[in-house]
Amino acid sequence: MKKTMSALLFVLGTSAANASLISEGFEGANVNGAHTIVNSLANWQTNDAFEIWTSGFLNVASNEGNQFLELNAYIASSIYQDISGVTAGESLDFSFAHRGRSGNESLNFSMVDAGVDNVFGTADDFSLFSKTYTSGTGAWSMYDNSAIASIVSKGNDIRVRFTATTGTSVGNFLDSINVRVSVPEPTPLAIMAFGLIGLMVSRKKA
Repeated sequence: MKKTMSALLFVLGTSAANASLISEGFEGANVNGAHTIVNSLANWQTNDAFEIWTSGFLNVASNEGNQFLELNAYIASSIYQDISGVTAGESLDFSFAHRGRSGNESLNFSMVDAGVDNVFGTADDFSLFSKTYTSGTGAWSMYDNSAIASIVSKGNDIRVRFTATTGTSVGNFLDSINVRVSVPEPTPLAIMAFGLIGLMVSRKKA
């Protein structure tokens, strides 16, 4: 019985599910007319301002839903959101849609750990990830972390930021932003093995 149970436990495995931390299609903003300028939205903050566009304005369709964001309202600005409660050692995934408004345009996407003091902007801040992406005007480009090394949480607050590196008052559309933490879940084989163990235990008691 013990050998059989050990063999069953040996085949137990896990697969990764994704628990969403940020899921943003910018559908929650109130847009007056075709577009509107705002300086905050839900949990997003900015160093200046940004615009929310309705799908189809100036012949640009959203990547998803009915609205999307233009990062540059007056200057090449940034938006950021802080995430808390991510356990140390957990892997982080991201994806987002980016598109240029006037030619090829670039933005930097970064994830920064606040360090042991859990305060951003101090000496112990740690860069978990940073990369600049460039997209044209023809269509939305989708980016994610599937082809890079794992991004691992240190257990402190995390700041997710998009910063325009090109354009002034025009450029850098964003949509479909998702940041997720990978959470292990039982595989079908593991679920079946647990069921067999439970059946063996119940027969033994009988």
